[in-house]
Amino acid sequence: MILVALICFSIGIYLSISGILMLIEEGESKSSIWKRVLFITVDLISNPMSSEGFRILFGGILIVIGILVL
Repeated sequence: MILVALICFSIGIYLSISGILMLIEEGESKSSIWKRVLFITVDLISNPMSSEGFRILFGGILIVIGILVL
């Protein structure tokens, strides 16, 4: 049971970090990095149907599942 919790938690962390890195990478391709990242984050909250949104959403869900199972 602990193995399942650790796997869910680690996959959740990976998905969340990769989603955040995708946001930063998309922000760096434009000018004014922090302004662009803030705009993308607000867009992500309002419309989570993007690739970054799904990664962060499912990462958060798997982290919560891992914590609950543990």
